[in-house]
Amino acid sequence: MFLSILLHFVISVLIIVLLHLLWDFLKDNFTKKKTKDLVSYQRDKYKHIIDEIDAKDSTQPFLSIEEKEQMNHDLNDYINTLVDKQI
Repeated sequence: MFLSILLHFVISVLIIVLLHLLWDFLKDNFTKKKTKDLVSYQRDKYKHIIDEIDAKDSTQPFLSIEEKEQMNHDLNDYINTLVDKQI
C-alpha cells in the first residue's frame, strides 16, 4: 500500500517536472524575446521634443501681451478668492 502511494507520488512529480521542462523549452525556442531599452527610448523622445522646440520660430513670443494680461487677471482673481475664504 505504502509503496503504491509512493510510486504514484514519484510518477506525478516526474510528470509535472517533465511538463515544466517541455513548457520552458517551447517558450525559449518558439517565442520572441521582448527587451525594452528604456534609456535610449526616453533619450530619443526628449531629443525629438527639443528638436520640435528648436524648429519653432524663436522670434515670436510664446504668449501675446493680451494672453499675459488675462493670465495675470485670472491669477489675481484666484488669489483674492483664496484670501476671502481665509478671512
